[in-house]
Amino acid sequence: MKLVAVLSTENHKNTLRQLFIRKKISVFSELNVNGFRPVYHEGFEAPEKPEDVNLHPVFSILSFAFVTDSQAKELIRDIDLFNNKQTLPKPVHAFQLDVDRFVG
Repeated sequence: MKLVAVLSTENHKNTLRQLFIRKKISVFSELNVNGFRPVYHEGFEAPEKPEDVNLHPVFSILSFAFVTDSQAKELIRDIDLFNNKQTLPKPVHAFQLDVDRFVG
């Protein structure tokens, strides 16, 4: 069993949902993620205090599912193909983790 996680922007949400459905993944979840990218001025060192750093908000969607090994392989492959077919300012990121134990 694998855990596949996919990080994308809002504009790819429906494409990813269709991909999960086409791969016959019976249950998947989505979370809105508020991230931050520190903004440093070129030529200046990073401030010593975190509160002095300007933060640029980055909004993403984290989709994830527990899947079989073959579903994980196909899903990651298709996301890679999706990224390679387009010029994306922010590509879709995906990774898989082995699930050693599962209860429930």
